[in-house]
Amino acid sequence: MALILALVLLLAGCASSGTKMDAANLERIEVGQTTQQEMVQMFGQPLAQQYSSEGHLTLTWHYVHVGPFGSNMQQQNLVAQFDNEGKVERYNMLDGSPSGTRIGY
Repeated sequence: MALILALVLLLAGCASSGTKMDAANLERIEVGQTTQQEMVQMFGQPLAQQYSSEGHLTLTWHYVHVGPFGSNMQQQNLVAQFDNEGKVERYNMLDGSPSGTRIGY
């Protein structure tokens, strides 16, 4: 019984938001080819959207996971700007994992 109680308390300290982004999907993004609809299929609904001064749509995806007692934090941010045809014009991925991956085009 004590083991079950300890496990419940340990899991209760974990929290996450968003959907973790798969590296395989990131490799599928092609500037000038990948559409807004394809991005939503790969990464789900974005957290935010805005328009640049030129009228180009920018979508933002975010994932964060915090382990028990604030340990083992993982964070990912993906921002993609689309051209007037709805295709990726540029994107930037920040991955706060220990490897510190950063991809930007």
